[in-house]
Amino acid sequence: MLIERSRRAYLGNYVFSILLIILLIFTFGIEISFILLFLVTIYIFYSLYEAEIKRRTKKYKIEENEIIIKEGLINKKIEEIKFEDIGSFSIRKNFLGKLLNFGDLIIYTNTKVIVIEKVYKPEELLKIIKHKTSI
Repeated sequence: MLIERSRRAYLGNYVFSILLIILLIFTFGIEISFILLFLVTIYIFYSLYEAEIKRRTKKYKIEENEIIIKEGLINKKIEEIKFEDIGSFSIRKNFLGKLLNFGDLIIYTNTKVIVIEKVYKPEELLKIIKHKTSI
């Protein structure tokens, strides 16, 4: 099972970028400072970069007896967490996460804390991992 960050977590980025694009379209005939136009364009690209590229740079794969974490676009980092090392779990959701059903699944192991960030339906993911770990 492959897990990526949820697009729902970046809803604000999408909405604000779309509103800025609409604003730019309506102000097309009006004289706008080049610097302001440049800054708005940079913000739109950064917002969409964060929502799409950053979202895809970290993936989690749940195997039969481990979780594999893959990070990076150019420099790849792979980490394996054995189910036998997992001690406990918790789920963290903010207000928007509660409305749109996404959040962070926090896994506590013997040596470290792993946060699976901005995942859709973290409760269902927790059930799957608990079933495989028999906790």
